[in-house]
Amino acid sequence: MWSWYFKMDEKELEIRDMEENDFEKANVLFVEGEKSVFVSFRAVVYLLKTLKFLMPAFVFCCAVFAGSRSTIYTLGAFSFYCFMLYLTLIRLSNNFIKDETKKDRQGLKEHLENMRCCYKLAVYKGEIIGSVCITEMKSKPLVAELKRFHVKKKAKGLGVGKKLLEIALAFSKKYRFKHVALTTTELNYEARQLYKKYGFKEEAFHSSNIFTIYRLTLTF
Repeated sequence: MWSWYFKMDEKELEIRDMEENDFEKANVLFVEGEKSVFVSFRAVVYLLKTLKFLMPAFVFCCAVFAGSRSTIYTLGAFSFYCFMLYLTLIRLSNNFIKDETKKDRQGLKEHLENMRCCYKLAVYKGEIIGSVCITEMKSKPLVAELKRFHVKKKAKGLGVGKKLLEIALAFSKKYRFKHVALTTTELNYEARQLYKKYGFKEEAFHSSNIFTIYRLTLTF
């Protein structure tokens, strides 16, 4: 958290509705949030803890050591393997962001015109520092889906996320949704802890090619 240098005057924090001309700036926040989680040293370490990625690293390093008998070369091989994992995360993250941005752009007008959708932005001195969207699931009208919940890195730990989440949950109660649901990954630890504080129950949903996906549900 970098909030130690970011001093916020709560009187200047504005929580307002998303508008069409906010899309590009709000999307920058989404991209920043996704990359801070998935394109990171922590993500590489997480992958190396799984047998699927640890075994190839072990075999590769053993082969290099057997051929060179050099600890330096072996460490270099391990560093190269980690770098390749990092590049893989960048590629996967970019593809995900591209697909989600396209979906958001296409569905934005529908979201903004839907009375059972709440898309809020946290704005501080003209800068978007947080966002949250909650909308009904078309296949399950009594279930609200929480998405695009992001807070700018420098503003984390200052209560912005709590304000946005509380507004989203209050909206869900107002429109009498029975449940609020969302999906996230094992890497998004801080967000998952916040959800749990508000009563969300967590269960492993499924495993993607790389990360375990969790479904969290709140029942009113």
